[in-house]
Amino acid sequence: MFPMSGLPVLALPTTWDGHVRVDYLPDWRLLQVTLITGEPAVEAALRRDLRAGFVLDDPEGPPAFVAVTLPAGRLHEEVRHLLGEQIVAIAEQVVAGPPHTRWTRLDVLAVDQLAAIWAPYRVWVLATAADEEREQPREPVRAVLGRWAGGFWARLGVEELRRRLTELPQGELVMLGSADPHDDTLDDEGDRPEAAPVVASGRWELPIELAERARVEPGLEWEIRDGAVHIIARQTDAGPGGTGLLVSFDDGTQGWTRLEEEPSGVLRAEIASAADPDRLPPVRIRTEEQ
Repeated sequence: MFPMSGLPVLALPTTWDGHVRVDYLPDWRLLQVTLITGEPAVEAALRRDLRAGFVLDDPEGPPAFVAVTLPAGRLHEEVRHLLGEQIVAIAEQVVAGPPHTRWTRLDVLAVDQLAAIWAPYRVWVLATAADEEREQPREPVRAVLGRWAGGFWARLGVEELRRRLTELPQGELVMLGSADPHDDTLDDEGDRPEAAPVVASGRWELPIELAERARVEPGLEWEIRDGAVHIIARQTDAGPGGTGLLVSFDDGTQGWTRLEEEPSGVLRAEIASAADPDRLPPVRIRTEEQ
């Protein structure tokens, strides 16, 4: 079918027809993955090494675009998880190259799996775009359930944590990035010593499925004390037997800290960041699958 101009009409793809282009830019050590779609999308930086774009009118879809920096020129474990086996296989070929561009096609199941993995990032990018259109400060983004290695994960906003940090005396701010999150010293009673008072506290609501998998209450608490952010989960009446919980700042360092059980039954982890208080990255939490 041709229009009056005599030029052919190009058939745009459906929202997700599974065609994927994978590119690697060696000079920048940048891997780019594009899921071809005819729908408008928006993108945003999620952290220093990761950008992603999502279709505006598809609040449950996979990423339309992903760009990830590979400092060592290879795919680390987290990138492998986020992209899935089929895309990872192609990505390894383009990184090794040449050529540094290849195409593949995902089936419906693989597209759905990508959508499930990226759900916590998707809601973040789409919420950011909506708030920018309204020309007002971004509202806190609710925690959305995502899939992670057979389990679940979520990304938690830190707006209140940032605000409380900026209100602290300068001495406390200097301490924040200097705590040792692996110091698990206990006192004579078997509890952690109160080395410093709590200077700020708050809580997040976890997705119910994640909380149930770990057998903890949905209310996840945070405290600032002793030069670190303390993450606290309380086990439900179901008792022990749930999966472990891992937590970290979503800053691209790939590290995770396990919430360890204290004699009181409370699960606790300490995490620290060298970022300025007003640039503190979001927190992420996931179940630790066996």
